[in-house]
Amino acid sequence: MSKPKTKKWNNITEITEQWVKASYPNASVVDAWKYKDRMNSFLEFLGLTDKEFIETYKRAKDRLEWSKQICFKLVAYYNARLQKGYATNSVRSEVSTVRAFCRDNATTLIIARKKIAKAKIAHGEHEFTREELSKMFHIADVRDKAILSTAISLGFSVEDFSELPRDLIESLVKKSIDQKIEFIGFSYERGKTGVTSRSHLKLKGLVNAFPMAWL
Repeated sequence: MSKPKTKKWNNITEITEQWVKASYPNASVVDAWKYKDRMNSFLEFLGLTDKEFIETYKRAKDRLEWSKQICFKLVAYYNARLQKGYATNSVRSEVSTVRAFCRDNATTLIIARKKIAKAKIAHGEHEFTREELSKMFHIADVRDKAILSTAISLGFSVEDFSELPRDLIESLVKKSIDQKIEFIGFSYERGKTGVTSRSHLKLKGLVNAFPMAWL
C-alpha cells in the first residue's frame, strides 16, 4: 500500500484529526490521510478552518438556513472539482466525507436529488463467474476457503480485498463470535473508484475456521 503524500494542511486542526480517529478507528494511514485532505480542500474552498466552520453553525440564528447554504456551497465545490478534471467517483467521496463531518459536528446536510451524480462503475475488472468461484472453492484448503468466502461476501475487486486492513477483519470476526452476529456491516472505501461502499460480511459457517485459517 502506498504511503500518504506529505502535505501541509492550513484549514484543519485537532478537531478534524480527532474526528477522523473517532469516526474511522480502523482506517489505514492512507485512508485517514484522505479524509483529512478532503476536509482541508473543502474548507480551503470556503476560506475557513474547521473550528471557524463549526462556529458559524453554532452562531447561526436559523440553522436550517445554514444547512441549505452549506449544501449550495458543497454542490458548488463538487462542480468546481469536476471542472478541474477530478473523477466523478473521487469527488463524490469528497462530498461524502464533508457530509459525514457535518453530521457528526453540526447537522445533517440534505442535498437535492441529481445535484450529485451517481457513482460510475469501475471498468477493466475481471468479473468472476459462479463456475469459477465454485472451482476455486472446491480445490482450496481451509485457509483459502476462509479467504475466498470472505472475498465473496464483501464483493470487492481483488486489489481492494487484498488491501483490507487485517485488524479490521479480525475485529469483525471477534465481534461476530462474541455477540453471535451472523451478518456484520461496515463502510470501506474502494481504492480504484474512491467510492465509500457499505459492505456486509456473512460469517455463518466461517467463524470457526477463520481464526486458524486466516492468521
